[in-house]
Amino acid sequence: MSDFPKKGEKLFISGGYPTEYSHIAWGDMNMQFYGYIQGYKNAADTLIIHALEKGCPFVLDTCVFPVCFLYRQYIELALKKIYLSNTKDTEEEKRRTLQSCQHDLRKIWSKVKVLIRSDFPDDDKSVLNVVEDYINQFAKVDKNSFAFRYPITKDLTLINDKEKFINLRNLAERMDELESFLSTVSGVMSTHRDFEKEMALYYASEMDGYY
Repeated sequence: MSDFPKKGEKLFISGGYPTEYSHIAWGDMNMQFYGYIQGYKNAADTLIIHALEKGCPFVLDTCVFPVCFLYRQYIELALKKIYLSNTKDTEEEKRRTLQSCQHDLRKIWSKVKVLIRSDFPDDDKSVLNVVEDYINQFAKVDKNSFAFRYPITKDLTLINDKEKFINLRNLAERMDELESFLSTVSGVMSTHRDFEKEMALYYASEMDGYY
């Protein structure tokens, strides 16, 4: 009985040693996006490392569900951050876009791809095409973020009804490649936005001085 839930115990407490607790709600929207993005990606990586070290079919065959969900969530949030941080849409347009895209990776990517092409018009498009292929592959397996969250649909139909195998080491390597691209693009685009803001402030001050 000692291992069962105990009356009066709290799930979420803020005490304890610093090495035992996590800190949430830190920073602005961009910083919090970063925390979520890194958290989902790192959690999936850690699970794969654990499963490969165990080499046990039971561990491999059960961790695949949270791994794929975490990676998918990482992709979705990484794309949405790039969109929100770089689009010139109004707040209302942003809300409508997110509501329209919801969890559809292809729809979100279509918005992000336009922004990337605008910021890097002269770059080789071949890498962008490969990134799109990676995203489409994930979307094909899990279009709306349900395939690895639930075993069944609302009408009690099995979502994964055909046996298949997923090489977790390969998946982790491909996701590392995707992260390398998305984090690099996001960082450079952020620098572009900062420069644009600085130039806007400079010209505004120049115009104020002129008048």
